[in-house]
Amino acid sequence: MRIVYLDADFACAAGETGPRSFAFARRLIARGHEVTMLTSDRQFALPADAGRVHRTAVDGVPVVAIRVGLHRRESTMGRLRHHLRFAAASARYLLRCDPPDVIYVTSPPISAVIPVLLAKGFRRLPFVLEVREVWPEVPHGIDLLRSRLLVFLLRRLALLGYRAASRIVALTDPAVHHIQADIPLTPKVTKIAACCDVELFGRGDGTAIRAKHGWADKFVCLHVGPMIRSAGIEDILRVADVLREDEQFVFWLVGGGDHRREIERNIRDRELHNVVLWDTVPRARLPDVIAAADLGLLTVRRYRVLEQTSGERLFDFLAAGKPVLLNYSGWQRDLIEQHGAGLGTTLGEHGEFFESICRLCDQPDRRAEMGRNARRLAETLFHPDRWVDRLEEVLRAAAPAPDATDARG
Repeated sequence: MRIVYLDADFACAAGETGPRSFAFARRLIARGHEVTMLTSDRQFALPADAGRVHRTAVDGVPVVAIRVGLHRRESTMGRLRHHLRFAAASARYLLRCDPPDVIYVTSPPISAVIPVLLAKGFRRLPFVLEVREVWPEVPHGIDLLRSRLLVFLLRRLALLGYRAASRIVALTDPAVHHIQADIPLTPKVTKIAACCDVELFGRGDGTAIRAKHGWADKFVCLHVGPMIRSAGIEDILRVADVLREDEQFVFWLVGGGDHRREIERNIRDRELHNVVLWDTVPRARLPDVIAAADLGLLTVRRYRVLEQTSGERLFDFLAAGKPVLLNYSGWQRDLIEQHGAGLGTTLGEHGEFFESICRLCDQPDRRAEMGRNARRLAETLFHPDRWVDRLEEVLRAAAPAPDATDARG
């Protein structure tokens, strides 16, 4: 098959975010398919002398990268504006390129649906829609989108995408159920779970980091990810404040974002000397960072909708073989507790979160067992090789028969 893989946030193994698209593209190419990655400059670094559209290849994956000035640190409206620019540029590409057999498009951003709708309308190109996060329900549920008109328009766009897609891929059971509740799409919605980078995170070594910072006898609790309002990092600072006199605890926060200055000010005003703040690290270095921690922390602000999302950091902790503690419940808590890879707590119950940290600190054998279970879970249920067969089946089902392809061309 000839496949155009549209992912505005494509990142290779050395990128800042999880390389799900990179892993699947490489595996599809290894199976003999022609895959072209269509992406923006949000995660994919373009050479200084590159034009508006830059063609290259990354470890055998052909890439068409479009320069739209898209960056993670922009305001919501700024990101929306640049996503629309990327949608327009992607539409131009899809309307002019050699016709693929199928387009595989990743959302969010929900604006990525626009170019594939145009490609289907004008060129009859079928597409498969991958829903990593349900829009606009998630941003609306955390008060990121407050305009009723904008929420209505995005909602209509999502429904258009669901109806027009030949197949739909969702990463979680809650997302599958949500999509199926909108319109009768049961036959064409498939779950293909998030993936762990087991090769990359299996190589992590945190010995040098712990030695450099004098953490040999410390209990290091690590949070990695964007420091944004919905991240719930205040819950970690609250625990650090209570444990300020206990020298064995270190709370390590790694990341950047528009909430970072407020977090820095909070740490400074409270004089939290047991909190260590690092800037975002390249993904290639992240395995050593996670390996240096004793416990991975995943937190969200008190928004129920976030309990149903699929945070990529969970899968990095699992791949690194680290026990995980959530400050929330939902399907992720059910998963890690069922497989003995970590614990969850009730969203908003700060005392429960605090007690779980203290209890795990005193149970090194239990943490070690959780770490082994986490790695086992990553190698079995969330290895990309487990899901690429299903993805290939979905793409084949969406692509037209050979005689239809010939007629279309």
